[in-house]
Amino acid sequence: MNATQPVLGCCLLIFSLSAFEVRAQSIQEPEDPAPAFVLDLELGVEYSDNRGRFDPPGPDDTLLIPRLVLDLSRTGRRWQARAQGFAEYRHSLESEFDDEFRANLATLIDWILVPESLIWTFQDVASVEPINLFAVDAPDNLQQTNVLVTGPAWRIRAGTAWEALLDARFIHSYAEEIDDFNSERMSAAARLMRRMTPTRNASLGVEFTDVSYRESPSDLNDYERFDTFARLTSTQARTELDVAAGYTWIEPDHLGSTSSPLLRVAIDWRLLERGGLRLSARHELSDSVRQLTTAIDAIDLPVSHTTRLPVGAELYELDEAELGWYQATERFEWSLAPAWRDYEFATDADLDYREFGGTFLGSWRITPLMILRARVEVERRRFDIDQRRDTDYHGSLFLSRSFTPRWSGRVGAIRHERDSTAPGEDSRENIVAVFVTYHAGR
Repeated sequence: MNATQPVLGCCLLIFSLSAFEVRAQSIQEPEDPAPAFVLDLELGVEYSDNRGRFDPPGPDDTLLIPRLVLDLSRTGRRWQARAQGFAEYRHSLESEFDDEFRANLATLIDWILVPESLIWTFQDVASVEPINLFAVDAPDNLQQTNVLVTGPAWRIRAGTAWEALLDARFIHSYAEEIDDFNSERMSAAARLMRRMTPTRNASLGVEFTDVSYRESPSDLNDYERFDTFARLTSTQARTELDVAAGYTWIEPDHLGSTSSPLLRVAIDWRLLERGGLRLSARHELSDSVRQLTTAIDAIDLPVSHTTRLPVGAELYELDEAELGWYQATERFEWSLAPAWRDYEFATDADLDYREFGGTFLGSWRITPLMILRARVEVERRRFDIDQRRDTDYHGSLFLSRSFTPRWSGRVGAIRHERDSTAPGEDSRENIVAVFVTYHAGR
């Protein structure tokens, strides 16, 4: 497997969406026009005063960046598709760094083989992750990762008070640099669901997963995982609740077994017509592949997440809590989302760390054709080894202007900053960027 596979994978996924749509249009009955989707083709220029994020600052650089932005949700007679994210090529005009391909793109396609009974699922998450968790996100410390999930799901007695779901999944993971991330997984799951009321469902489930790492010199990291859980979901006029609790057992092929409780909670309160509060928390045994795929149903999370995942084969006990407030008016939109995470590794306690941070997003529609957008992120990490502490700050401000329904442009500035207790790990980077966008969606 080589570094071009994430590029080919993203292209095939985008092409498959178009193919599914063409096929569905040929067999569907006449219906209302499909909902709008975003397909933006961009060309931008960025100037950075310290692209390598060196301390002291290193050489500057100018980048030429073609980019594709996709946000699609379509439903046909025999398929459903959802995709969100971007893919870009970063060409350096004057730097020693190599050109880069980057993709943060999540895709979900359900192919309905038998209506209300049998589907085949294709899921893919492409993301950019650090090579060394301790180093700054410089070009030589970033890698492309990709997780592909596919398999059938069979619903038994669909739509009745008692319903069963059987599914099987093949999971393929790949990282550009860290071979320990590369794995093949086979999973099988069974769930029994009870429709208690039209707005409340309960279920019991079991799941078995066999994990095999392709690049390991031996099968030292291979293991089997068994999960059992109970789940309750409730949807009210202004509230959505999703709670799951269970237990996980992991049996490595050579090391000692481990186990841990499993708990996930998600609550969404729509307190305003265009605003509300979101709360999520979880405790589970996980790894970087599972952390990327667990939230694939909330397809925006793998794309927009700011978590720097510990990419590799290591198992860890993850505690996580996130709280988010969002609100929108005719001219203003904003959200604030603090988060806390605690990673405790099963085989190497020196890797343990905790992080706390938050993200603010805001936009102001100055005129019908002009929007000002701001983004601020702060993340603080504390590593057990040497009691090291890192604080990362990221901020951006962009002014966008629509010229025609198909053409727009934006100009802005970006700031990256790190303060660290480790010698030589502080960094600063300032970026000025200009983009021209063609809106090809409808």
